[in-house]
Amino acid sequence: MRKMTSQMQRILTLDRWLRQGRRVVAKDAAEELGVDERTIRRDLKEIMEGEWKLPIRYDRSQRVWFYDGDSTALPATIISSADRLALLLSLQSVEQYRGTPLYGQLKALYARLLELLMPESRTSYETLAAKIRFEGPPLSPIASDVWNTLLNSLETKETVKITYKTGRSGETRKRSVDPYGLVCRHRDWYLIGWDHYRRGVRTFFLPRIAAIEYTEKTFRLRGGFVLDKYLSTAVDSHQSTGPIHHVVLRFNKESANLGEEFEWNATQRISHDAEGRVVVEFDTGALYAVERQILGFGGKAEVLSPGELRCSVRAIAAKLCDIHLYPVMLPR
Repeated sequence: MRKMTSQMQRILTLDRWLRQGRRVVAKDAAEELGVDERTIRRDLKEIMEGEWKLPIRYDRSQRVWFYDGDSTALPATIISSADRLALLLSLQSVEQYRGTPLYGQLKALYARLLELLMPESRTSYETLAAKIRFEGPPLSPIASDVWNTLLNSLETKETVKITYKTGRSGETRKRSVDPYGLVCRHRDWYLIGWDHYRRGVRTFFLPRIAAIEYTEKTFRLRGGFVLDKYLSTAVDSHQSTGPIHHVVLRFNKESANLGEEFEWNATQRISHDAEGRVVVEFDTGALYAVERQILGFGGKAEVLSPGELRCSVRAIAAKLCDIHLYPVMLPR
């Protein structure tokens, strides 16, 4: 047998033999696992006296090792302590799945993993996990049939028919969509797919899908669509089938850190002008998403290009000024 260099692999193998009732001879085990006898003895001692403290015994007269009683703790040691900690803490990020059917499944998985741990380890992990949070605004729920149907359609490449409530007008419309991918941004979930009505790739906010059904019609990706390439010029997962624009923004000196830290997409480049202001350049077709973010910066960033984006931001800012020009007296 080839040399088994991983101690964890050897311990799991020895544990399996012992569970099967085999009485392990160190010399024979060393030959089978491709290591020396001293290594096997060290592994067996680790099982008996290390983190797991399993009921392993050694019969000196026969020079064999065996299990004496029940041994249920080892399955929790398939991965190392550091890996277990990383896995358990990563499960705290299930908050981004809140509102989806997957949330309950992941929480149940987290509970099962904790049950596998020794009591003292479980308490330690629970205490640490309680100090780590993935927070954000309240999330709108996603219907379980919407979530499950989309996952199945992504796998089978089947066109779906959705009833969708648009964000701006609030109108409910029916669409046939070829699902290309699901994207989570800022804890919100979006469907990227080919809209048969619009004849282009569109983004749909999952909580706005009121109903969904299969069509039993399969599809092929159009135009060699690649999700990563599509998202490389998207902003907040939003993209347009129109032309790609080169956007140039300038952040004032006092907000230079904001300009350097904010991530637009994979194409962005950052530079500094002579006055210490941050200039950010990137490519995108989703000017409406850039417009929304610029307005959110509250005057800390200026649009230099393209001209149509600069004009739209100015028009909205002027409208906001008109609306808020005079104080309002609220009835008591």
